[in-house]
Amino acid sequence: MKRRDQFQICGQLLLRPTKTECRAVQRFRLADLRQYAEVCHVVGLSSFCPFKVDMCMSKEQASDEPRKAASLGSFELPLPPVDNERFRRLQVLVQEERNHGQIELYEDQLQGCKVVGKRIFRSWTLGSAEEFAAAHPDLLESPWKEVEISLVLGLNKVQAKLGVCKSFGAFRDEEGDILLFMEYISGGDLHDLASRCSTKPGPEREQKVWPVVLSLLRGVRCLHDAGVAHGDISLENALLGPDGEVRLIDFAAAEADLWVQGIRGKPSYQAPEMHQSGCYDARAADLFACGVFAYCLACADYPWKCTRPQQCPAFEFFMMHGLTAFLQKRRVRLADGSRGQPVEGLLSPELLQLMEILLNPDPARRYEVWSADSFMSFGTEPLEEAGYSANPQPPHTVRVK
Repeated sequence: MKRRDQFQICGQLLLRPTKTECRAVQRFRLADLRQYAEVCHVVGLSSFCPFKVDMCMSKEQASDEPRKAASLGSFELPLPPVDNERFRRLQVLVQEERNHGQIELYEDQLQGCKVVGKRIFRSWTLGSAEEFAAAHPDLLESPWKEVEISLVLGLNKVQAKLGVCKSFGAFRDEEGDILLFMEYISGGDLHDLASRCSTKPGPEREQKVWPVVLSLLRGVRCLHDAGVAHGDISLENALLGPDGEVRLIDFAAAEADLWVQGIRGKPSYQAPEMHQSGCYDARAADLFACGVFAYCLACADYPWKCTRPQQCPAFEFFMMHGLTAFLQKRRVRLADGSRGQPVEGLLSPELLQLMEILLNPDPARRYEVWSADSFMSFGTEPLEEAGYSANPQPPHTVRVK
Protein backbone atom coordinates (compact mmCIF):
# COMPACT_ATOMS: atom_id res chain seq x y z
CA MET A 1 0.00 0.00 0.00
CA LYS A 2 1.38 3.37 -0.94
CA ARG A 3 1.38 6.30 1.47
CA ARG A 4 1.36 10.09 1.35
CA ASP A 5 3.29 12.70 3.30
CA GLN A 6 0.56 15.26 4.00
CA PHE A 7 -3.10 15.79 3.19
CA GLN A 8 -4.55 19.25 2.75
CA ILE A 9 -7.66 20.28 4.60
CA CYS A 10 -10.84 20.23 2.56
CA GLY A 11 -13.61 22.76 2.47
CA GLN A 12 -17.26 21.95 1.95
CA LEU A 13 -19.36 20.43 4.71
CA LEU A 14 -21.23 17.16 4.49
CA LEU A 15 -24.81 17.69 3.45
CA ARG A 16 -27.99 16.27 4.92
CA PRO A 17 -29.52 14.23 2.08
CA THR A 18 -33.04 13.60 0.97
CA LYS A 19 -34.31 10.05 0.54
CA THR A 20 -31.36 8.77 -1.46
CA GLU A 21 -32.53 5.17 -1.68
CA CYS A 22 -35.94 6.12 -3.07
CA ARG A 23 -34.88 8.78 -5.55
CA ALA A 24 -35.30 7.83 -9.19
CA VAL A 25 -32.27 8.29 -11.39
CA GLN A 26 -32.70 10.54 -14.40
CA ARG A 27 -30.94 9.65 -17.61
CA PHE A 28 -28.87 12.28 -19.35
CA ARG A 29 -30.11 13.24 -22.81
CA LEU A 30 -27.75 14.73 -25.31
CA ALA A 31 -30.70 16.50 -26.85
CA ASP A 32 -30.50 18.81 -23.84
CA LEU A 33 -27.07 19.87 -25.07
CA ARG A 34 -28.17 20.96 -28.54
CA GLN A 35 -28.55 24.54 -27.38
CA TYR A 36 -24.80 24.55 -26.84
CA ALA A 37 -23.98 23.27 -30.32
CA GLU A 38 -22.72 26.66 -31.48
CA VAL A 39 -20.56 27.23 -28.44
CA CYS A 40 -16.96 26.76 -29.46
CA HIS A 41 -15.82 26.08 -25.89
CA VAL A 42 -17.74 22.94 -24.95
CA VAL A 43 -17.07 22.23 -21.32
CA GLY A 44 -16.42 18.72 -20.08
CA LEU A 45 -14.82 16.57 -17.45
CA SER A 46 -12.16 13.93 -17.69
CA SER A 47 -9.43 11.94 -16.09
CA PHE A 48 -5.83 12.65 -15.26
CA CYS A 49 -4.81 9.00 -15.23
CA PRO A 50 -4.40 6.71 -18.24
CA PHE A 51 -6.82 4.03 -19.28
CA LYS A 52 -6.35 0.76 -17.48
CA VAL A 53 -6.52 -2.45 -19.50
CA ASP A 54 -7.66 -4.52 -16.53
CA MET A 55 -10.76 -2.35 -16.21
CA CYS A 56 -12.18 -3.38 -19.59
CA MET A 57 -14.33 -6.17 -18.24
CA SER A 58 -15.66 -8.94 -20.46
CA LYS A 59 -18.83 -10.99 -20.34
CA GLU A 60 -16.98 -13.77 -18.54
CA GLN A 61 -16.29 -11.35 -15.68
CA ALA A 62 -19.83 -10.01 -15.53
CA SER A 63 -22.90 -11.52 -13.92
CA ASP A 64 -25.74 -12.82 -16.12
CA GLU A 65 -26.33 -10.40 -18.99
CA PRO A 66 -24.09 -7.31 -18.73
CA ARG A 67 -25.26 -3.97 -19.96
CA LYS A 68 -23.77 -2.68 -23.16
CA ALA A 69 -21.12 -0.04 -22.78
CA ALA A 70 -22.81 2.79 -24.65
CA SER A 71 -26.01 2.80 -22.62
CA LEU A 72 -26.33 6.51 -21.97
CA GLY A 73 -27.42 7.48 -25.46
CA SER A 74 -25.87 8.41 -28.76
CA PHE A 75 -23.99 11.59 -29.55
CA GLU A 76 -25.91 13.94 -31.78
CA LEU A 77 -23.70 16.86 -30.83
CA PRO A 78 -20.43 16.70 -32.78
CA LEU A 79 -17.38 17.65 -30.79
CA PRO A 80 -15.80 20.83 -32.13
CA PRO A 81 -12.29 20.75 -33.60
CA VAL A 82 -9.50 21.51 -31.16
CA ASP A 83 -8.13 25.03 -31.34
CA ASN A 84 -4.38 24.53 -31.70
CA GLU A 85 -3.83 28.25 -31.24
CA ARG A 86 -5.48 28.10 -27.85
CA PHE A 87 -4.15 24.73 -26.63
CA ARG A 88 -0.39 24.43 -27.09
CA ARG A 89 0.98 21.01 -26.25
CA LEU A 90 4.00 21.06 -23.95
CA GLN A 91 4.75 17.38 -23.38
CA VAL A 92 3.37 13.88 -23.07
CA LEU A 93 2.99 13.00 -19.40
CA VAL A 94 1.95 9.37 -19.75
CA GLN A 95 2.14 7.40 -22.97
CA GLU A 96 -0.14 4.38 -22.85
CA GLU A 97 -0.90 3.31 -26.39
CA ARG A 98 -1.88 -0.18 -25.28
CA ASN A 99 -4.54 1.46 -23.08
CA HIS A 100 -6.05 3.39 -26.00
CA GLY A 101 -4.90 6.87 -25.01
CA GLN A 102 -2.31 9.09 -23.40
CA ILE A 103 -2.09 12.00 -20.98
CA GLU A 104 -0.62 15.27 -22.25
CA LEU A 105 0.24 18.63 -20.73
CA TYR A 106 -0.95 21.77 -22.52
CA GLU A 107 -0.78 25.53 -22.12
CA ASP A 108 -4.21 27.12 -22.41
CA GLN A 109 -3.44 30.44 -24.07
CA LEU A 110 -6.97 31.72 -23.42
CA GLN A 111 -7.04 30.99 -19.69
CA GLY A 112 -3.32 31.51 -19.18
CA CYS A 113 -2.75 28.26 -17.31
CA LYS A 114 -1.55 24.71 -17.74
CA VAL A 115 -4.20 22.06 -18.42
CA VAL A 116 -4.15 18.31 -18.85
CA GLY A 117 -5.40 16.76 -22.06
CA LYS A 118 -6.64 13.19 -22.03
CA ARG A 119 -6.24 11.91 -25.57
CA ILE A 120 -8.49 8.99 -26.57
CA PHE A 121 -7.34 7.46 -29.82
CA ARG A 122 -9.71 7.28 -32.80
CA SER A 123 -8.81 3.60 -33.17
CA TRP A 124 -10.50 2.99 -29.80
CA THR A 125 -13.53 5.32 -29.96
CA LEU A 126 -14.34 4.22 -33.56
CA GLY A 127 -16.04 7.52 -34.32
CA SER A 128 -19.31 7.08 -32.41
CA ALA A 129 -20.89 5.38 -29.43
CA GLU A 130 -22.91 3.10 -31.69
CA GLU A 131 -19.85 1.87 -33.56
CA PHE A 132 -18.02 1.27 -30.30
CA ALA A 133 -20.93 -0.67 -28.80
CA ALA A 134 -21.25 -2.79 -31.92
CA ALA A 135 -17.52 -3.61 -31.89
CA HIS A 136 -17.37 -4.25 -28.12
CA PRO A 137 -20.81 -5.53 -27.11
CA ASP A 138 -19.54 -7.19 -23.92
CA LEU A 139 -17.56 -4.32 -22.42
CA LEU A 140 -19.02 -2.50 -19.43
CA GLU A 141 -16.80 0.53 -19.97
CA SER A 142 -16.91 2.99 -22.83
CA PRO A 143 -14.91 6.13 -23.68
CA TRP A 144 -18.12 7.63 -25.04
CA LYS A 145 -19.80 7.15 -21.69
CA GLU A 146 -17.02 9.16 -20.09
CA VAL A 147 -17.26 11.90 -22.71
CA GLU A 148 -21.04 12.18 -22.38
CA ILE A 149 -21.01 12.35 -18.58
CA SER A 150 -18.09 14.75 -18.75
CA LEU A 151 -20.01 17.14 -20.96
CA VAL A 152 -23.15 17.00 -18.85
CA LEU A 153 -21.41 17.40 -15.50
CA GLY A 154 -19.20 20.12 -16.92
CA LEU A 155 -22.26 22.23 -17.64
CA ASN A 156 -23.03 22.48 -13.92
CA LYS A 157 -20.55 24.72 -12.12
CA VAL A 158 -21.68 23.63 -8.65
CA GLN A 159 -21.16 19.95 -9.39
CA ALA A 160 -17.87 20.71 -11.09
CA LYS A 161 -16.58 22.04 -7.77
CA LEU A 162 -17.59 18.97 -5.81
CA GLY A 163 -16.19 15.66 -6.91
CA VAL A 164 -14.98 16.33 -10.45
CA CYS A 165 -12.17 18.23 -12.15
CA LYS A 166 -12.73 21.65 -13.65
CA SER A 167 -13.20 21.20 -17.36
CA PHE A 168 -11.78 23.14 -20.28
CA GLY A 169 -13.69 21.31 -23.00
CA ALA A 170 -13.95 18.21 -25.18
CA PHE A 171 -12.70 18.36 -28.76
CA ARG A 172 -11.54 16.33 -31.78
CA ASP A 173 -8.18 16.78 -33.46
CA GLU A 174 -7.38 16.35 -37.15
CA GLU A 175 -6.72 12.62 -36.65
CA GLY A 176 -10.13 12.04 -35.10
CA ASP A 177 -8.77 11.56 -31.58
CA ILE A 178 -10.85 12.94 -28.71
CA LEU A 179 -9.16 15.43 -26.39
CA LEU A 180 -10.66 16.06 -22.97
CA PHE A 181 -9.10 19.06 -21.23
CA MET A 182 -9.22 19.53 -17.47
CA GLU A 183 -7.41 21.34 -14.68
CA TYR A 184 -3.82 20.35 -14.09
CA ILE A 185 -3.29 18.95 -10.60
CA SER A 186 0.33 18.11 -9.92
CA GLY A 187 1.50 15.40 -7.56
CA GLY A 188 -0.31 12.44 -9.05
CA ASP A 189 -3.38 10.59 -7.80
CA LEU A 190 -4.09 9.75 -4.18
CA HIS A 191 -2.42 6.37 -4.59
CA ASP A 192 0.79 8.16 -5.54
CA LEU A 193 0.39 10.79 -2.85
CA ALA A 194 -0.29 8.19 -0.17
CA SER A 195 2.91 6.39 -1.16
CA ARG A 196 4.90 9.33 0.15
CA CYS A 197 3.35 9.36 3.61
CA SER A 198 5.78 8.45 6.37
CA THR A 199 3.15 8.73 9.10
CA LYS A 200 2.28 5.32 10.53
CA PRO A 201 -1.34 4.21 11.03
CA GLY A 202 -2.73 5.80 14.17
CA PRO A 203 -4.25 9.07 15.45
CA GLU A 204 -1.79 11.37 13.65
CA ARG A 205 -2.36 9.70 10.29
CA GLU A 206 -6.10 9.60 10.86
CA GLN A 207 -6.21 13.37 11.36
CA LYS A 208 -4.85 13.73 7.85
CA VAL A 209 -7.20 11.11 6.42
CA TRP A 210 -10.51 12.44 7.76
CA PRO A 211 -10.73 15.60 5.60
CA VAL A 212 -9.96 13.57 2.47
CA VAL A 213 -12.58 10.92 3.23
CA LEU A 214 -15.23 13.55 4.05
CA SER A 215 -14.44 15.36 0.80
CA LEU A 216 -14.75 12.10 -1.11
CA LEU A 217 -18.18 11.45 0.41
CA ARG A 218 -19.36 14.95 -0.47
CA GLY A 219 -18.25 14.44 -4.06
CA VAL A 220 -19.89 11.04 -4.30
CA ARG A 221 -23.12 12.44 -2.85
CA CYS A 222 -23.04 15.19 -5.46
CA LEU A 223 -22.60 12.67 -8.28
CA HIS A 224 -25.37 10.44 -6.97
CA ASP A 225 -27.75 13.38 -6.68
CA ALA A 226 -26.92 14.14 -10.32
CA GLY A 227 -27.97 10.59 -11.23
CA VAL A 228 -24.48 9.17 -11.78
CA ALA A 229 -22.76 6.25 -10.09
CA HIS A 230 -19.01 6.37 -10.65
CA GLY A 231 -18.44 2.62 -10.85
CA ASP A 232 -14.67 2.68 -10.23
CA ILE A 233 -13.92 4.65 -7.06
CA SER A 234 -10.35 4.03 -5.87
CA LEU A 235 -7.23 5.86 -4.76
CA GLU A 236 -5.96 5.66 -8.34
CA ASN A 237 -9.08 7.46 -9.60
CA ALA A 238 -8.95 10.36 -7.15
CA LEU A 239 -6.92 13.56 -7.15
CA LEU A 240 -6.49 16.11 -4.37
CA GLY A 241 -7.06 19.61 -5.66
CA PRO A 242 -5.23 22.75 -4.51
CA ASP A 243 -8.32 23.59 -2.41
CA GLY A 244 -7.98 20.28 -0.58
CA GLU A 245 -11.09 18.80 -2.22
CA VAL A 246 -11.09 15.34 -3.81
CA ARG A 247 -11.68 15.14 -7.56
CA LEU A 248 -12.87 11.81 -8.96
CA ILE A 249 -11.62 10.92 -12.42
CA ASP A 250 -12.08 8.20 -15.06
CA PHE A 251 -15.84 7.91 -15.58
CA ALA A 252 -15.67 5.20 -18.25
CA ALA A 253 -17.41 2.71 -15.92
CA ALA A 254 -20.06 5.17 -14.73
CA GLU A 255 -23.77 4.42 -14.91
CA ALA A 256 -26.88 6.59 -15.01
CA ASP A 257 -29.05 3.61 -14.07
CA LEU A 258 -29.70 2.82 -10.42
CA TRP A 259 -29.90 -0.94 -10.99
CA VAL A 260 -27.10 -2.46 -13.04
CA GLN A 261 -25.38 -5.76 -13.73
CA GLY A 262 -21.75 -6.71 -14.22
CA ILE A 263 -18.50 -6.32 -12.31
CA ARG A 264 -17.02 -2.84 -12.18
CA GLY A 265 -14.05 -1.41 -10.36
CA LYS A 266 -10.80 -2.79 -9.05
CA PRO A 267 -10.83 -6.16 -7.25
CA SER A 268 -10.31 -4.83 -3.71
CA TYR A 269 -13.04 -2.18 -4.11
CA GLN A 270 -15.80 -4.29 -5.67
CA ALA A 271 -18.94 -4.60 -3.58
CA PRO A 272 -19.76 -8.25 -2.81
CA GLU A 273 -23.17 -8.06 -4.50
CA MET A 274 -21.42 -7.54 -7.84
CA HIS A 275 -20.45 -11.21 -7.77
CA GLN A 276 -24.01 -12.42 -7.31
CA SER A 277 -26.52 -13.03 -10.05
CA GLY A 278 -29.02 -10.36 -10.92
CA CYS A 279 -28.97 -6.59 -10.58
CA TYR A 280 -27.46 -4.47 -7.83
CA ASP A 281 -27.63 -0.85 -6.68
CA ALA A 282 -24.79 0.97 -8.41
CA ARG A 283 -24.73 3.82 -5.89
CA ALA A 284 -24.58 1.48 -2.90
CA ALA A 285 -21.65 -0.23 -4.62
CA ASP A 286 -19.93 3.17 -4.83
CA LEU A 287 -20.34 3.55 -1.06
CA PHE A 288 -18.68 0.19 -0.44
CA ALA A 289 -15.71 1.37 -2.51
CA CYS A 290 -15.60 4.52 -0.36
CA GLY A 291 -15.23 2.28 2.69
CA VAL A 292 -12.26 0.49 1.14
CA PHE A 293 -10.86 3.90 0.15
CA ALA A 294 -11.03 5.06 3.79
CA TYR A 295 -9.40 1.88 5.07
CA CYS A 296 -6.56 2.15 2.56
CA LEU A 297 -5.74 5.73 3.52
CA ALA A 298 -5.97 5.14 7.27
CA CYS A 299 -4.13 1.81 7.39
CA ALA A 300 -1.64 2.21 4.53
CA ASP A 301 -2.71 -1.17 3.19
CA TYR A 302 -5.58 -2.90 1.45
CA PRO A 303 -8.05 -4.81 3.63
CA TRP A 304 -8.19 -7.68 1.15
CA LYS A 305 -6.97 -8.58 -2.33
CA CYS A 306 -10.40 -9.11 -3.88
CA THR A 307 -14.05 -9.67 -2.98
CA ARG A 308 -14.78 -12.52 -5.38
CA PRO A 309 -16.20 -15.49 -3.45
CA GLN A 310 -13.67 -18.08 -2.29
CA GLN A 311 -10.75 -16.12 -3.75
CA CYS A 312 -9.46 -14.16 -0.74
CA PRO A 313 -9.26 -15.65 2.81
CA ALA A 314 -9.22 -12.17 4.36
CA PHE A 315 -12.48 -11.16 2.72
CA GLU A 316 -14.06 -14.53 3.47
CA PHE A 317 -13.24 -13.99 7.15
CA PHE A 318 -14.79 -10.50 7.03
CA MET A 319 -18.00 -11.80 5.46
CA MET A 320 -18.28 -14.62 7.97
CA HIS A 321 -17.33 -12.83 11.20
CA GLY A 322 -17.97 -9.12 10.54
CA LEU A 323 -15.81 -6.01 10.49
CA THR A 324 -14.99 -5.86 14.21
CA ALA A 325 -13.61 -9.39 14.31
CA PHE A 326 -11.78 -8.76 11.04
CA LEU A 327 -10.05 -5.64 12.37
CA GLN A 328 -9.12 -7.44 15.59
CA LYS A 329 -7.41 -10.13 13.55
CA ARG A 330 -6.02 -7.93 10.77
CA ARG A 331 -2.62 -6.42 11.62
CA VAL A 332 -1.00 -3.37 10.08
CA ARG A 333 1.73 -3.91 7.53
CA LEU A 334 5.08 -2.48 8.59
CA ALA A 335 7.69 -0.93 6.30
CA ASP A 336 9.72 -4.16 6.23
CA GLY A 337 6.67 -6.17 5.17
CA SER A 338 6.05 -7.71 8.58
CA ARG A 339 2.84 -7.31 10.55
CA GLY A 340 2.40 -5.08 13.60
CA GLN A 341 -0.45 -4.60 16.02
CA PRO A 342 -4.15 -5.19 15.24
CA VAL A 343 -5.81 -2.52 13.12
CA GLU A 344 -8.73 -2.10 15.49
CA GLY A 345 -6.57 -0.52 18.20
CA LEU A 346 -5.25 2.16 15.83
CA LEU A 347 -8.55 3.57 14.57
CA SER A 348 -10.93 5.90 16.38
CA PRO A 349 -14.50 4.83 17.24
CA GLU A 350 -15.79 7.36 14.70
CA LEU A 351 -13.74 5.95 11.84
CA LEU A 352 -14.68 2.41 12.86
CA GLN A 353 -18.34 3.45 12.76
CA LEU A 354 -17.92 4.98 9.31
CA MET A 355 -16.28 1.81 7.98
CA GLU A 356 -18.97 -0.32 9.61
CA ILE A 357 -21.59 1.57 7.63
CA LEU A 358 -19.81 1.80 4.27
CA LEU A 359 -18.54 -1.80 4.27
CA ASN A 360 -21.83 -3.33 5.36
CA PRO A 361 -22.56 -6.43 3.24
CA ASP A 362 -26.18 -5.25 3.08
CA PRO A 363 -26.22 -2.55 0.35
CA ALA A 364 -29.25 -0.76 1.82
CA ARG A 365 -27.50 -0.24 5.17
CA ARG A 366 -24.71 1.74 3.54
CA TYR A 367 -27.07 4.64 2.96
CA GLU A 368 -27.06 5.20 6.70
CA VAL A 369 -23.88 7.20 6.15
CA TRP A 370 -26.07 10.11 5.03
CA SER A 371 -28.02 10.13 8.31
CA ALA A 372 -25.35 9.16 10.85
CA ASP A 373 -25.27 12.03 13.36
CA SER A 374 -21.53 11.82 13.95
CA PHE A 375 -20.87 12.56 10.28
CA MET A 376 -23.86 14.68 9.28
CA SER A 377 -23.40 17.17 12.11
CA PHE A 378 -20.77 19.05 10.10
CA GLY A 379 -23.34 20.97 8.06
CA THR A 380 -26.86 21.00 6.67
CA GLU A 381 -26.87 23.94 4.25
CA PRO A 382 -28.17 23.37 0.71
CA LEU A 383 -25.46 22.66 -1.83
CA GLU A 384 -25.98 25.96 -3.60
CA GLU A 385 -25.51 27.95 -0.37
CA ALA A 386 -22.89 25.98 1.49
CA GLY A 387 -19.71 27.71 0.26
CA TYR A 388 -16.27 26.67 1.47
CA SER A 389 -16.19 26.39 5.24
CA ALA A 390 -13.49 26.36 7.85
CA ASN A 391 -11.59 23.10 8.10
CA PRO A 392 -14.13 20.43 9.14
CA GLN A 393 -12.95 17.96 11.75
CA PRO A 394 -14.62 14.83 13.09
CA PRO A 395 -15.62 15.22 16.74
CA HIS A 396 -12.73 13.21 18.18
CA THR A 397 -9.85 15.00 16.46
CA VAL A 398 -8.02 18.25 16.95
CA ARG A 399 -7.64 20.75 14.15
CA VAL A 400 -4.79 19.96 11.77
CA LYS A 401 -2.49 22.92 11.24
